Amino acid sequence: MDEPIIPQLPKPKLPRYLQIFILIAKLIGYFLVSGILCGLLGYGMSSLTPDLNPEDLQLGSLNDWRSMIPLYFGMTIGAVLATWFFRTAVDRQSFQTVGFVGRNIPFQLLKGGAWAIGIQTIAFLILYSTGAISAEAGGVEWGNLVGFLGLFLLISIYEEVVFRGYITSLLAENMHFLPALIISSLLFAAVHIGNADFTWMGFGSIFFGGYLLGILYLKYQNLYLPIGMHWFWNYYHGNILGFDVSGLDVPAVLKLQMNGADWLTGGEFGLEGSVITVVLLFLVASYTTFKWHADLVSKTVLRTV
Repeated sequence: MDEPIIPQLPKPKLPRYLQIFILIAKLIGYFLVSGILCGLLGYGMSSLTPDLNPEDLQLGSLNDWRSMIPLYFGMTIGAVLATWFFRTAVDRQSFQTVGFVGRNIPFQLLKGGAWAIGIQTIAFLILYSTGAISAEAGGVEWGNLVGFLGLFLLISIYEEVVFRGYITSLLAENMHFLPALIISSLLFAAVHIGNADFTWMGFGSIFFGGYLLGILYLKYQNLYLPIGMHWFWNYYHGNILGFDVSGLDVPAVLKLQMNGADWLTGGEFGLEGSVITVVLLFLVASYTTFKWHADLVSKTVLRTV
């Protein structure tokens, strides 16, 4: 004889104000735990490289990738551990929901990189063709190009796990995707305020860049494409084109001369400080949002027919 079916009562829904309180508490707790873990593991591992000087970053210098890789390797491990703990123990969900899913990972990384290279190449050509910048060979060593490629990969994994893998996914589970992306992008831009030569134009670029990373994360349902875009975004406009990376000077293939105003060229903050980058990111992010939303609506209509 079959076992009787026991009806499952729906879980009581918490009042909205209590849901918001829990959400804020999770975010604060996550920032505290991830900050402590990243700090302990990052600076613990950086003790392996006594040449690391945090003051160089405050002054806008990032010329030695060797001293930075242990720091960001430890911070990346800390971010993954904190995210694993909160996703599994606090949210009671699989760690895979962070976005480490899917096949053909190299293709996803390169696809994300193509987004970054395309946007930045357009911005560079506009500045170069109008005479706002001029360029000559920078004479960078190949070893530096390879080393910074690894460093920027670690930085992109670290920041994407935190801001897209956990924060964006958590917010999108509890509210409409649009405010979720706006909030996560504001937090992403806010952590860059302390960077050397910070500008509010740069804040705008990082906000819209974070929004675009978030919409791609939700659209493609994996973290590899945003990691690829973030990775090549920093590496291409820094070590290849010769701009500062969010206020940090890095060795580059090209050496640039800024001939225009800072709001146009980006100045000491880099290409992200240019109004051209802000406009391009806004346009690409807006188009991607409308296109993705239209696709979702059409799929919903087809399912109901």
